[in-house]
Amino acid sequence: MLYGKYELLDRLRAYKVRRAPGEPPGKYETGTQNHEGIAGTLAAVNYLAGIGQQHGEAYRDRFPGFSGRRLDRKTGMTVLREYDHVLSAAILDELETLPGVRIHGITDRGRLEERVPTVSFTWEGREPREIAAALGAAVLAVLLIAGSCSRSPAAAGRYSLSFQDAGAACASHARGVCGRILVATRTTS
Repeated sequence: MLYGKYELLDRLRAYKVRRAPGEPPGKYETGTQNHEGIAGTLAAVNYLAGIGQQHGEAYRDRFPGFSGRRLDRKTGMTVLREYDHVLSAAILDELETLPGVRIHGITDRGRLEERVPTVSFTWEGREPREIAAALGAAVLAVLLIAGSCSRSPAAAGRYSLSFQDAGAACASHARGVCGRILVATRTTS
């Protein structure tokens, strides 16, 4: 991605293929554009805006200079970030109960805004491969869903499904963002 003032970009010489236009931004876009990437970016922006429209009303006053889709994206990111804090706290709470587990990174609940809900840890006396295999055998996947799951893996008969409340601690939960957590575990048969 290239960002700059039009006048400066226009003065710079671009090494380009003959078919590329002679003025910015086209003169810097040689070759075939990444249409898949453009479509994916649009889908991500629409997703964030949709979350903001559906669940971001409580956060709109935090962004006084924004309106429309820009405001929807800002509030959507805020809703997701709040849920990240809930996930981080839940993961940390569980890992801290296990003897011999050392969590790498920020564990202070007052600093959760400085991390993502992905936690690195080591477990004394256990190899990473052993931990991963145990998790894979016990829990196949944990998926956040916002309603019923009509295309669940249970349809194949290889998994048993249980729904767990995502947690009353999440302020977004009352607005339906967190939904439920679907835990799919392997069946023994």
